[in-house]
Amino acid sequence: MRIIDDIHNKEVIDTQANILGVVGDIELDTISNSLKSLIIVKSSGFTKDKEEVQIPFEDVLKIGDKIIVKDPLEDFIIH
Repeated sequence: MRIIDDIHNKEVIDTQANILGVVGDIELDTISNSLKSLIIVKSSGFTKDKEEVQIPFEDVLKIGDKIIVKDPLEDFIIH
């Protein structure tokens, strides 16, 4: 799927321009052949520890140079 190639590793921000991480994976609905959610990966600085959060595709507002999601995820913002 072309959309998968287009969004993989793309930076994800919320509506307040907070960086949430990058798209590490996606969840597909194989019955309807549609995107269900994005799996966002946040690295914790210089360590190899990574956190993931799943964002429903309905929360995606725009896909461009960056992906904008509608609700800020306070516990997942990269500072």
